Parts: sequence; structure tokens; C-alpha cells
Amino acid sequence: MSWEDIGEKFYALPDDIKEVLLTYIRGIIFTRPDIPFNIFDLGYGIGKSILKMNDDWIRKITKECKASPNFCEGLARGVADSKFEDKRKLIAFLDSEVSASIFYLSSADLSNKVIKDAVLFAIQKIKGEKNLGEVGRNFGLHYKGIPQEIRERMMDLLKVPSFAYEFLKEIKLKDFSEFEVFLSSQEISELIGEKFNELNDFQKRKVFLHPTLGLGRGIGISFDQLEFKWKKEILQTIKNNKEMAMGFLEKVDPNSLEDFFQIIIEIVSRDEQLSFVLGRNFGENFSNISFRLKSSAIDLSMKLPKFGEGLGFGSANSMGNAFGFIKEDKILSEDDEELLFELAGKNCHIAKGMLDNLESLIFAKNKEKVLELVKRYRDYSPKFIELIERRIDEFNIDSLLSLAEGNVAYELGRILCSRFPYINQAKRTKVIEFLGKNREFYNGFVICKNR
Repeated sequence: MSWEDIGEKFYALPDDIKEVLLTYIRGIIFTRPDIPFNIFDLGYGIGKSILKMNDDWIRKITKECKASPNFCEGLARGVADSKFEDKRKLIAFLDSEVSASIFYLSSADLSNKVIKDAVLFAIQKIKGEKNLGEVGRNFGLHYKGIPQEIRERMMDLLKVPSFAYEFLKEIKLKDFSEFEVFLSSQEISELIGEKFNELNDFQKRKVFLHPTLGLGRGIGISFDQLEFKWKKEILQTIKNNKEMAMGFLEKVDPNSLEDFFQIIIEIVSRDEQLSFVLGRNFGENFSNISFRLKSSAIDLSMKLPKFGEGLGFGSANSMGNAFGFIKEDKILSEDDEELLFELAGKNCHIAKGMLDNLESLIFAKNKEKVLELVKRYRDYSPKFIELIERRIDEFNIDSLLSLAEGNVAYELGRILCSRFPYINQAKRTKVIEFLGKNREFYNGFVICKNR
């Protein structure tokens, strides 16, 4: 017999057996957190028949919601899926614990008119709660069939950002005329921008009355899918609103700008921040942009210093994926990496952008090129030495030792001492030989040894 079957028969047990089983359930909750699915199934089974019990037992069981969200979610889903339609007992269940109402509203068929009063009660019960994303998602899924009275009461929940975000994510925006009141939230305005294509023409024009950073980001993400006339209107809007332009240029696929590149140049030429943001986007997507756009980006980096810095900064992000944040298709190919290092050798703005993002640059495949840049711009040496402490064996020892000047020499000596057991024999020999050639390096090495 499954846990769900046991739970479904719980209501029919004598009260003393119920007490024993409830004590056992508490034991599972507190001593066996490793079996959440079993406790969910048990809750689900009990929930399917809980409304056949008296109010005292409904309250007693629902109290366990405080100790186990898994049990409570199962309980509420069981109630939502049950065919038992005693409105008074359903409200008694929802009134027992706030979490029971939250889980119920997350899974019930909200278009079912039979449970309308219970839903209205539960909305009132959870009104002050903050984490209502799953409730919002369920309201979105059933929105078209929800009775008008529930729609009106739902407006109270739409004041909660987590509810509003998930609700708007699920619905077709053209079906919900009040969406623009949420455009003050950056997260929600970004979502609306992503779903820009779902709006009718009247709604699209209303959106432009609230240009924000978040809206720009969202429209940037969806830009490639839009009709030509709306692309032109968007570009006209960002010409006159820097905040929206920042978001748009951060997220737009550079390839979708190819037909509008002269307009984009006009926009970013007037503002260094916008130049940097666009350059960073091109750098992060360099492996995916067309040959024509790569050539345009290279030319632009010579004319607009901040674009060049952004290109260098963004390309450093694409040179490795040590933390799993970069999509595989955005990681630079070896040819593109080599091209960008070559450009950095000729263009100090690209070089500065790369070196300002040393945290990412040190993961580049071509470590020797990284060292060449650091040697050329020695102001970055201290930060570089600090960042590579645990990765020092990946870099050429002769090139590293050539950075040994002043305090950098001291820190390099200290780090090579601490990593000495982990580097190969050939490198150890070179380190030992260098101890007699550089006093600061020797001092750093000895300090480490003395510890």
C-alpha cells in the first residue's frame, strides 16, 4: 500500500489510531527530512479525504504545515484535487494555516465556480504574505476562466511583486489591460518588454510612456522577433531616453542591429556610458556576430574609446567559463580570442577593458597573451598576482618572474612559496635560482617559509 493510499484512509480510522499515526507523521517530519516525497504523498492522500473529518481534526492535521512545507503542499493539493465540496469545511481547512491557503491557491482549479467563496476567503487570508510566486502562476494559468469577483479581489495580490511577476509571465498580456501599472518595477517591466509582441498596438504605445531600464532590457531580448515598424519606433524611443537605451543595448542581440547600425552609432556617440554598454555586449557576443559586424565593431573601437573598453571588458567575459555563467555558444573560439588579443596589442582602450576585467581574463586559453598584456600595463600587476594565486601553475614561470618589481616581487615570492609543493620540478628550480637575483622576491618567499 502506498503512502497516498494510507493517507486517503486516514479519515476512517478511530481517533486513537489517528493520534498514533499523527505522532508517527511528526516523527518523520522531524527525524527523516531525507524522505520529502513520501511525506508529500502521505499529505496528498490525507488531503483528498480531510474534508470528511470534523473541524477539530482538520485543524489538528493542518497544524503540521508549520513543521513541514512538503506535507502541507501535499495536503493542499489533495484538497484541491478532491471531489468533496463542503464549502464550510473547505474554509475551515484554509483558515487553519496561512501556508495551507497559499498551497491551495497554488494548485486549485480557480475557474471552478463551486469553490469561489473558498478562493475569496483564501485570498483574504494570504494578503499580507510576500512569497506568492506559485499562487501568481496558478492565477495566470486559469485567468481566462476565473469568475469576475475573484478577478477583482486578485488585484490585492497583484500588489505583491512575486505574485505579479509569475502571473504576468503566464498570461497573454493583451488579455490584461492593467499591466502598465507594474512598469515601475524593473523586473516586471523587463518581463513586459520580453513579451512586447503579445501586446496590441494600443498597448505597445502605452508602454513607451514608461521607458525604464528594465523595459529596455526586455525589449532588447525580444527585438529580433518584432516587426520592422516597431523596431524603428523602439530606436526612436531610446534615442530620447538614456535609461531605456542602457537596458536595450545591454541585452539586444548585436546581429539584430545590423540594418540599424548607423542609428545605433548615432545614439552611442553622444554618451560614453552607452558606448561602453554596447561595446561590452559586442564583446560578450563576439563569437556569434557576423563578419561585417565584427569589422564595424573593430572600426568603432578606434573612434569611440569607451566602446573599445566595453569591447575588451565583454570579450574577457567570453574567454572562459570557469563559473558556468557563460553559455557554451558564447565562449570565444581560439581564432577570435587570438584576434582580440591582437587588437588589444594595437588598441589601448580594448586592452584597458580586458585588464579591468582581470577576474575573467585570467581564464583565457592563451595565458601567454594575458601575461604580455599585464607586462605592458604594469599598473595591473598587483591585482593580477593576487588573482592567480591558486592558478599560478597555469602561467609561464619566466614571464611571471619578469613581473617581479617592488611589492609585486614580494607578493609573487610569497605566493610561489605557498604553492611551491604543487608546481613542477622545472619551475621549482627556476624559483630557487631567482631567489638570489631579487631581494624583494626573496623576502616574500622567506616570510612564507617562516610561517
